Amino acid sequence: MFVAMELPFRCIKHETFHEFLSIVAPSLNVISYTTLARDIYKLWDNEKEKLKEFISQNCQRVCLTIDTWTSSQNLSYICLISHFIDNNWKLQKKVLNFCQVISRTGKTMAKKVEHCLSKWVMVITIFFQQTSSNKFELSKYLEEALWKLNSGRFPILAKMTRDLLTIPISTVASEFAFSTEGRVLDPYHSSLTPRMVEALICTQDWLKRK
Repeated sequence: MFVAMELPFRCIKHETFHEFLSIVAPSLNVISYTTLARDIYKLWDNEKEKLKEFISQNCQRVCLTIDTWTSSQNLSYICLISHFIDNNWKLQKKVLNFCQVISRTGKTMAKKVEHCLSKWVMVITIFFQQTSSNKFELSKYLEEALWKLNSGRFPILAKMTRDLLTIPISTVASEFAFSTEGRVLDPYHSSLTPRMVEALICTQDWLKRK
């Protein structure tokens, strides 16, 4: 609930929330802030392992986009997003990391990206390109059933096509990743640690896109 609905943690101490739980789940005990944080981190870790497995089974190549964002507290963040075409010829976009950075210089961001990728145990070719808000024709073309139907007849060609087409598709702007951050980092959540912010944003994205 706190991840999917972006509820502030202070709700667990609110009298109305206690009344709600007593009606819908009277057998549940109200947990503490510490327990809530621990449960969210555990869910984050579990979903991350599922995503690693999904990526390893569904793609040979992953392309990345990196967006920068500044919170209302004037803190800088980068959002690392993976783009790949799965075995069903569906374009996938998955937020990998959402990290606070001390500056937006190329050197600082490169080190942060390298650190993030080391946790995913990935060897990825990174393409830095200007983003666009338009949906590319290639992305629309992949929605046609023809790709999926013929991939079994021409497996090598299909593999090459998936790898090559992922590159231009990955330039599609990732504003979708930032539709959540403004709410997660609102004044009611301003005391959250950068690690908790990343856990909330990434986990919510993974759960929504299952």
